[in-house]
Amino acid sequence: MLWPYAQSQRLSWSSYYLEPAPKAVSGIEKRTGELLAPVLGISAYTAKTLTTVARGSAFSLVVFLAVAIVILIIAPFFMIKSWVYEDSGFRTPNINNTTVGVPFGVVKRLMVYGGLVAYVSFALALAGSITGGLIFTLTLFILVAPPCYFITTLFHSKWASDSVERFREIARSMGFPSKSMKVV
Repeated sequence: MLWPYAQSQRLSWSSYYLEPAPKAVSGIEKRTGELLAPVLGISAYTAKTLTTVARGSAFSLVVFLAVAIVILIIAPFFMIKSWVYEDSGFRTPNINNTTVGVPFGVVKRLMVYGGLVAYVSFALALAGSITGGLIFTLTLFILVAPPCYFITTLFHSKWASDSVERFREIARSMGFPSKSMKVV
């Protein structure tokens, strides 16, 4: 499960460790945004790739919404994995600049920030103006944010503690040490 990531980062298994007393890194609202950004961004990127986005293009909007529904179903599986890693205290030092990070944190940041950039570009092209883009974004936010909030709340209330404990058990059985790393 983690082997490809370790190989891509040129880290040994001994580089990974568990914080002895982990605590939740982010709240529900921040994680709702972390889930919302990839849903909108990947949908916007796909719609821009498959269609010619012009002001008021109905076909681009239909493609965008169809892909958003599919991504809304798929994206939580990737984001929840990242949230479990964060909350369980699963860490690794970055060998390039000696900071401590969460495995797959780069992928999550790319999905969130890349998603925001792709969405802003799409919204401006589809609406034709900044005002239209803001109105489109507000309307879309009213439609897409509640399912993202529901998924995030469900994770925090039902699955987070069990998932974190289960992951910590698996990581300990695989031999990951429990230690703190301080960068000075």
